[in-house]
Amino acid sequence: MAIAGHSVPSPHRPPSGLLRWLLRAPIPVYRAGLGWLFGHRLLMLTHTGRRTHEQRRTVVEVVTYDARTHESIVAAGWGTATQWYRNIQVSTATEIHTGGEHYRPVQRFLGEEEAREVLEGYLAAHRFAARFVLRWLGYEWSAAGREEFLRTVRLVGFRPR
Repeated sequence: MAIAGHSVPSPHRPPSGLLRWLLRAPIPVYRAGLGWLFGHRLLMLTHTGRRTHEQRRTVVEVVTYDARTHESIVAAGWGTATQWYRNIQVSTATEIHTGGEHYRPVQRFLGEEEAREVLEGYLAAHRFAARFVLRWLGYEWSAAGREEFLRTVRLVGFRPR
């Protein structure tokens, strides 16, 4: 499923080795029922593998959280190469754990204009974290690097049914 205006794949590779292990480290915390420690800064997404049909779990940073609607918007940092993103395009996410809540989500893929607005807000509000995240994902903290990031990253919103 392609999203209008969102066809640019990331030139950057998803993590492997030690970095992949570090990114998966919060999963046991969520499984132990301690996900509330992360508040609404992170969420654990449970989804189904598009080829294996096995249950998968991924912890991702929440770009923005709306306390009124309980919607968490997250970013697929490697764009269309992000495995969880590819999986939820085929089969809707099955469960979300965030801020001490867990629910079966309604998901939505943000359009290009809304995604750009949300990401620009994140970059402005969290300059230090944004610099770190961009460098970690392989983007430069320059106008061109930020523009490439805005074109590549995909955003998804999750809220309770």
